[in-house]
Amino acid sequence: MNALTFQEHDGKWALAGVQEVRASDIGPDDTRILVAREADVDWLAEAVEAYLNRETGR
Repeated sequence: MNALTFQEHDGKWALAGVQEVRASDIGPDDTRILVAREADVDWLAEAVEAYLNRETGR
């Protein structure tokens, strides 16, 4: 599976990295977004960035 990490910079959120991970790599306090390897990472990153940067305060 893939783990997506987002980071805020100058008030805007953006994809900071994508890592291939195994279930054993995931901790109880993990804040990454985990998706299947088959998922369209570019589309997901765009959707998450749009949600995080929406004009309602974040």
